[in-house]
Amino acid sequence: MSRPRTVGHLDAAYRLLLQQDCPSWLYAVTQGATTIWERWDSLRPDGTLNPGGMTSFNHYAFGAVVDWLYRTVAGLDAAEPGYRRLRIAPRPGGGLTHAGADLRTPYGEASVSWEKSGDVVAVTAVVPPNTRADVELPDGRKLVVGSGRHTWSATVSSGATPAALTVDTPMSQMLDHPEALAVLRETLTRHWPEAAAHMDTESTGSAGYAEVSPRQLAAFFAEGDVWLAELQERLGGL
Repeated sequence: MSRPRTVGHLDAAYRLLLQQDCPSWLYAVTQGATTIWERWDSLRPDGTLNPGGMTSFNHYAFGAVVDWLYRTVAGLDAAEPGYRRLRIAPRPGGGLTHAGADLRTPYGEASVSWEKSGDVVAVTAVVPPNTRADVELPDGRKLVVGSGRHTWSATVSSGATPAALTVDTPMSQMLDHPEALAVLRETLTRHWPEAAAHMDTESTGSAGYAEVSPRQLAAFFAEGDVWLAELQERLGGL
């Protein structure tokens, strides 16, 4: 998850974090999980166990996402070994309105928190004694501060109005709209149940169709035109 932060794909990283369809971190939560699973679908949507030979319901590997929550979402990171110098660079997104993280370093406790209201993000940070911090605020401002408690206010763009969803919209964009994705699956199940079932497999999930639009998918089955007409009408009502 750290890679999208460095190459400008923050929206995609947040989508990976917050989507609820399998494969995702929140799919397990929708199934009642209170621990991290070994497989994305250790428990299938129909309540059956994954038949694979390795199916643990308490397995750390996918929990590594918490590193990204600390370093990117909250924005607390080390700029030098041992936290002699900190990096404070919160990256709000994904519809979240607040986040925060704290860490006990060799120099004392460090923390960052932010809260978003409209287009304004209020950031608060605590830098331990005898250390410094490189700060990059959500509006792009950069500064260096010493130890102590600091507060800043940053104005960020709300972004352009989302484009209307149509049968030419890639699946990757529909993943950000749970209602649209539900309509797509519901209608596809009636017209081409095999494709709808394939979207729920661990190997691909909805992400397996990321850059495919419904119109492109419709070219592969007999009732494609009928499905497209129904889907477009339903999407127009959202």
